[in-house]
Amino acid sequence: MITIGFKNSSSSWLRATIALGLGVVVLVTCLQNADPFALLVKVLACFVIGSGIFTFIYGMLRRENKDFSLMMVNTVTTVLIGIGLFVFSGVVARFFFYMIAIVLIIFGVFQLVALISARTVMRPGILPYIGPVVVIMLGSALLSPTVGNSVGYICAAALILYGISEILTNLKMRKAIDEVTFNVDVDEDENEIDEQ
Repeated sequence: MITIGFKNSSSSWLRATIALGLGVVVLVTCLQNADPFALLVKVLACFVIGSGIFTFIYGMLRRENKDFSLMMVNTVTTVLIGIGLFVFSGVVARFFFYMIAIVLIIFGVFQLVALISARTVMRPGILPYIGPVVVIMLGSALLSPTVGNSVGYICAAALILYGISEILTNLKMRKAIDEVTFNVDVDEDENEIDEQ
């Protein structure tokens, strides 16, 4: 059974939370008739610039440290990258948008593979498969040049659906992992009894 990404449920919850959060931000931005991807890039640019400023302040406070020159180079580089992100947010937003589409497709396929591999232990039914299939379809639709102005809404729907699907897949995988662990423990106990 394939359990990569599900052995530690906190990583799955983190992926779901990030997807749901991004989906809500994209949806709210679309409802305000703004470009959600450019907004996300500008927010990211502010964080990068803030990181550069923090590195500068930290470096100034620790000026006697032998890493001071490296910190100053890091500061200048980080601030310039942040300014570049802010100024060219439209170009970066398009790249970001395509990355989201590709990641949604990959994660949808990954969820399907995990669910299919869980069938060796349990029968999850048809419902858990619907989410990943729709996420793959929405991710593929985002790569299509015909989506036009609805691209933000499609992306928001795909991100939110992926977040929900990740939560449901995580719950199913937890049951499957527990079942496998229980069966392994029972087999070990039976082997111990046979040896006695």
